Order: sequence, then C-alpha cells, then structure tokens
Amino acid sequence: MPRPGRMTTERAKDFKGTLRQLLAAMSKYKLSLVVVIVFAVLSTIFNIAGPKILAKATTALATFLQNTSNRRHHFVTTWLQELRMRKMRVEERGVLI
Repeated sequence: MPRPGRMTTERAKDFKGTLRQLLAAMSKYKLSLVVVIVFAVLSTIFNIAGPKILAKATTALATFLQNTSNRRHHFVTTWLQELRMRKMRVEERGVLI
C-alpha cells in the first residue's frame, strides 16, 4: 500500500518485450542517436580537458610576456646607458648637442 502523498509508479510487466518495442520504434533514428551519443562523449572529454589546456596556454603566455618584458627592460637600460655615455663624451669635448 502506498504512503500518503507519494505517487505510485507502475512497472512494465514484460520489460524485455517493452525494450524491444522501444528499440523497434527508435530504429529509424539510429544515426541521430549515435551522433548525439558521440557528441555527448566529446563534450564530456572537452569539459575535462579544456581547463587543463587553458592552464598550459596561460602559463605559456605569462612566461612569454615575462621574458619579453625582461628583454625590453634590458634594451631600455642598455639604450639609456648608451645615451649617458654619449652625453659624457660630448661634455668632454665641450660640444653641445
């Protein structure tokens, strides 16, 4: 006897027969079902692999930008040193720029 407030569910009396009927009715949709299942599996794989790939890409980008800024900093400091040296040579000669 069911409990008050709960709905009862009916079970198939012939599960195998019902399953055969369902598969027979769905037979014209075989290709569509296979495509849906394949895309569902691919979606799950990409949801798992996506963050890992994004993390590697972010690390690579950060490393590249850090190395680039170090080179840029080195270039600027070298350029400033060269300007100072030129200014000192000009001052030694007494020539104004």
